[in-house]
Amino acid sequence: MSRIRLSWCVGLGVVCAFGVVRVGYFCLVHEPLTHQGRASVGAEFEAMRRLIGGAPRVGYLSDQPLDTDPTQPRASSNGNLMYAMAQYALAPTILAYSSPDAPLVVACFNDPGRLEDAVRSGSFEVLSRPLPNIALLRRK
Repeated sequence: MSRIRLSWCVGLGVVCAFGVVRVGYFCLVHEPLTHQGRASVGAEFEAMRRLIGGAPRVGYLSDQPLDTDPTQPRASSNGNLMYAMAQYALAPTILAYSSPDAPLVVACFNDPGRLEDAVRSGSFEVLSRPLPNIALLRRK
């Protein structure tokens, strides 16, 4: 009986040792070498944080519609994603969609040409433009 118990203990010890070596290899060797990582969510908005200066609320402008009525089917999942990424990156500042009274406006466009059109309209002054489709604007 003790011989069977000993063989079980040795077998369990081998399985545990194999598991520890395997986990150590994947966590300490394989993943650091193969996983390059990716940029954090909303990294493109980091340049705007200091310009917003802790404002409690800024406007949000986009060429993608937001789903404002939760009872209706989604019209555009891309617009909601773009808004959510900007809101996450700039929190605790609130991004107010369709807010005509906000002096600062975060513009997040899918098409950079449409952002150019909005800037050329004369209603806005560009404060920061980290990417061709993202800008922090001030109303004139």
